[in-house]
Amino acid sequence: MIMTLTVIMLQVRSFTTMFMVFATAPLGIGTLRLADGTAPKGFLVEQAGLDGAADITRFGGWRAYLADRAAA
Repeated sequence: MIMTLTVIMLQVRSFTTMFMVFATAPLGIGTLRLADGTAPKGFLVEQAGLDGAADITRFGGWRAYLADRAAA
């Protein structure tokens, strides 16, 4: 599966702040595996956070999903 994502380089201090502010349950931080072989840290969601959530895989990424919703 290929998904589009945005990679943002942050200083450790900024990353820590982002984690504390935005990564509340069911979000967490984990290692992502990218097609180019890199493995940056990123936001992940626990399985419980998927209950009742829409599967947006067919859109290829969050931005495409939002664009589709805006066009509807």
